[in-house]
Amino acid sequence: MVWFVYPGLLLCTLGLGGIAICIVLVLQTRQRACSDREIRQKLQKLLPLNYGSLLCAVLGLCFVVIGLIL
Repeated sequence: MVWFVYPGLLLCTLGLGGIAICIVLVLQTRQRACSDREIRQKLQKLLPLNYGSLLCAVLGLCFVVIGLIL
């Protein structure tokens, strides 16, 4: 079932790239922000991107595993 593995690999790679982007943005935010309140507001804006990236990575991994089992 190659048609499950390659799209799953692509989806997983996109998810991991999104997580890496989130890590970089969080580190930049922590270095630049002055108050605790500013940090919280900026991190709350990054939360949907983080969850979406995690979902993509998990779904991609599920596709890869299903493709390998079949």
